[in-house]
Amino acid sequence: MGFLGAMIFNTNDLFLKSSFIAMVLHKKRFIFVK
Repeated sequence: MGFLGAMIFNTNDLFLKSSFIAMVLHKKRFIFVK
């Protein structure tokens, strides 16, 4: 894999986690507004 590959993988994982958290927060806000 290599160092660069691991860096890209970790960044992608972070991006997926942050987007998932944002999606959950958005859903909660949507339910709250509704």
